[in-house]
Amino acid sequence: PPAGCKLHAPFLADRASVRLAEADYDVAIEDSLAALAVKSDLAIAHFRLGAAYFGKEKFDEAISSYEKARKCDPSLGDQVKAKLRQVNSAREVQQRKAREEERAREREQQEASLKEKREREEAARLERAEKAAAEAKAKAERSRLKELERKEKAAREKEEKEARASNKEAEA
Repeated sequence: PPAGCKLHAPFLADRASVRLAEADYDVAIEDSLAALAVKSDLAIAHFRLGAAYFGKEKFDEAISSYEKARKCDPSLGDQVKAKLRQVNSAREVQQRKAREEERAREREQQEASLKEKREREEAARLERAEKAAAEAKAKAERSRLKELERKEKAAREKEEKEARASNKEAEA
């Protein structure tokens, strides 16, 4: 690239810094990558690219960019170490949050499953109760009909007995 382009790279890296301050991480990434396209060993561009990736929670890319910054400029070692600790801490928080969300989902699934089971058991219990009530009603109806038949039979027998008694009196 022409010599003027090499001078352009630090300006792109500086513009990435402004975008980082505005939390416009996508544009900061674009500016950092543009600066690195012009000057691939520009440590500050790698460093700002790492910061932009960190802002987007792309932790693997952030670590890679910070490591490249340290490789290009060893004097950034302490700053890179601090940033790497920050990235690792954020990654741990993200992983912990993901585990907590997974546990919450599992709990919700277990609760939903338990609720479904309880509802099925309640439905089965109600069905058994309704069946038992229907059987009891049918049994009561059968008993009522038997009692009615017994009373009718008893009434017929009484009438027959009275008719025989009256026939005996009439014959006598």
